[in-house]
Amino acid sequence: MQLFARDYKINISWEEEGIFTVACSLTDPLHDLILTQRVTIEKPTILSGSLQVIKAPHKECKQLELLPQKLNGIPLDKGFTKTVISKLGGPQGCVNLVNMVLVSLPLVINTAWLYYAHTGQYSAEEIKRIEHDQMSGVCLGYPPNTPLAKNN
Repeated sequence: MQLFARDYKINISWEEEGIFTVACSLTDPLHDLILTQRVTIEKPTILSGSLQVIKAPHKECKQLELLPQKLNGIPLDKGFTKTVISKLGGPQGCVNLVNMVLVSLPLVINTAWLYYAHTGQYSAEEIKRIEHDQMSGVCLGYPPNTPLAKNN
């Protein structure tokens, strides 16, 4: 018998030149939250954010709607995770909001490669170089200090 299920849904759209809108919803028996953030595509940086608390376990949780703006101006680069935790976590924050940001915003980097291919802004080789530079040392598939592979 299933007692608990949680769903995250992430949509990234391109509605304005150079800017993605990232929408992340979290739905479970206790929560219905929608986080929307605008992020620059080149050198990804958070421009603005909002949170809708539709359902939450406590009435105080509605106060969380003010927190996303604490991330305005924050770049998505080294130290991003620690910054998000320090600004949105702890006794005045919400671990679920932290998780929503950390599961959704890093996808801007991957989505940028699709955007570049779609718009023709960069060649396939240039996109490979951008991907390599952004991801080097981030995970097993992109070992640090490894030259760009010709066939990836």
